[in-house]
Amino acid sequence: MRFKLLAISALSLATVFATAQVSTFGVRSSAFVGASNTEFFPYSIPSFDASSNETGAPVTAQGGQTFSGLNGNNDPDTMEFNGVGFASAQFGSLKSSAAGEVQNSFYNSSNDWYWNSNTNELNEDGTPDVFVSGGQATFYDQFTYTNYGPAVTVNFFFQVSGNISGDDAYHSLGVTVDNDFDYLFLDQFDGSSFNQTWVTKNYSIGDGTIDLNVNSLSSFSMETQFWADGTNVSGAADFSSTSTLVGMQLLDGNGMVVNGWSMSSASGTTYPVPEPTSMTLLAVAALGAIAKKCKK
Repeated sequence: MRFKLLAISALSLATVFATAQVSTFGVRSSAFVGASNTEFFPYSIPSFDASSNETGAPVTAQGGQTFSGLNGNNDPDTMEFNGVGFASAQFGSLKSSAAGEVQNSFYNSSNDWYWNSNTNELNEDGTPDVFVSGGQATFYDQFTYTNYGPAVTVNFFFQVSGNISGDDAYHSLGVTVDNDFDYLFLDQFDGSSFNQTWVTKNYSIGDGTIDLNVNSLSSFSMETQFWADGTNVSGAADFSSTSTLVGMQLLDGNGMVVNGWSMSSASGTTYPVPEPTSMTLLAVAALGAIAKKCKK
């Protein structure tokens, strides 16, 4: 159950950090450190420190606080949280990382809320039970395909490299094409070091023009209710080695690869379009990574 809650939280955090897309292309980097309460997490998280940049330039957020409240034995107690987030974005290449540590964790449902999103009130004397640090990098662009013949779908190949250490740290790479969403989710249960090719699902290319949004989120997110009082919890997700769009392939209605097409982007970025042989090798590598994960 705890793993499922973390997975949902990680994907929902992308909504928290995201900004409205107001043009056909752009990049954004953002970083965040803050705390909240379970009732209002992950959709509302007051920050200790936050930074963002609409050009995708590197940003860092770092902060921490000490909180007092009642522990599980109803005795007065104190815990401390420190976190850091980093992000950098370019068209086709995203970097993100996050780390956090909670010292002397405790939980008691009778503690006053630190944050109440129903009233948008922050209680400095309250006790949070969720601690979050995150880095998010995003690029979005409009692709127009020509000379694609019988092609009806496109999928994208990403090279994802990074490391996860400790607990409650994870990485999510989300891809949206015309409101159709797919994602890769990695945490400590998947390993500690990653260098893999991830292939998205097949997206419809419709009339040949699609809107692509790619989001790289690294986060430490710790909920005190899942840990014994007095526990020190730390974790880090470092995907600053990038999540990179390395290729794409167009498929016909039978799932066969279509060749000879071309593509242009609204941003003017030249994205990699490997030869069919290279795409086949990438696909084989991706299948190998999936098979290895399934054996765990």
